[in-house]
Amino acid sequence: MVSLLNVDEADILWMSGRLRNILLNSIFNYITDTRMKVAIMTHIPTPETFQPALDFDWSQSSLEELFSTDHWQKFNHDAFIDVRNILQKKGIKTLEIYTKTHPQTAFAFGYIFRREADFSLCIHHFDEIWSTQYLNTSPSHLSCISTEGNIGSQHMAVAISITQDVEYGLKQFIKDNDIFRCYLTCAPSNKKTPYNISNDVIASEIAEEVRNAIIDTRKIYPTTDIHLFAAVPIPLAYMIGWRLNACGRIHLYHHDRNTSTYAKSWILDGND
Repeated sequence: MVSLLNVDEADILWMSGRLRNILLNSIFNYITDTRMKVAIMTHIPTPETFQPALDFDWSQSSLEELFSTDHWQKFNHDAFIDVRNILQKKGIKTLEIYTKTHPQTAFAFGYIFRREADFSLCIHHFDEIWSTQYLNTSPSHLSCISTEGNIGSQHMAVAISITQDVEYGLKQFIKDNDIFRCYLTCAPSNKKTPYNISNDVIASEIAEEVRNAIIDTRKIYPTTDIHLFAAVPIPLAYMIGWRLNACGRIHLYHHDRNTSTYAKSWILDGND
């Protein structure tokens, strides 16, 4: 018998991870389809009508704690990775997602369950389902402009303004954190926000534009870290995250609507 008095935090986290893997394997053993329902919720509880096989319901959690860098590193990151690894072993390739959540959660989930890991995401969006898809096209929905910042830094700020302009919040952040080698702004070519995205094909094109703009900007200003400041429809956040492999370490932010400011949140390691 192990005395909890002699167990430190690292041991507790290890034991919780082992227990999580046992439970996940037990759940997924009953799934024979290659498609699985997943709920990811931070705004409201998961509705009973959806009945997911896997339910990330954080609606009752403290958002300050949930979206802290420390909480991600200790809990959420490993939970996402464990689920991804087990799904890959079980051959489950398509995830049907019901979600009422914050953008950073969608970016992170899309990144962990990305295209290179052989997953397809089908996200409920009002009365539609938007599916991730790779399109070999040259769309022009966005105007993506890069500007120089502090020479010597290896961090890039990426401002994505689709549902509203994020530049004010980014400028507020820069006042106390002037750490960026360059700035990339992605906004509708028609300069109108909110920008209407009528279907998942256009959403996929926009996500691809953002990815390509980040890659092109890194060629001009070599950087190791990408900081996302975004106001986008939640399905689009999944689609962008799904494409961000090989873009470096990704820093996500929590947006406070009352003050229009951004606070540091989760960090996605480029090696995940």
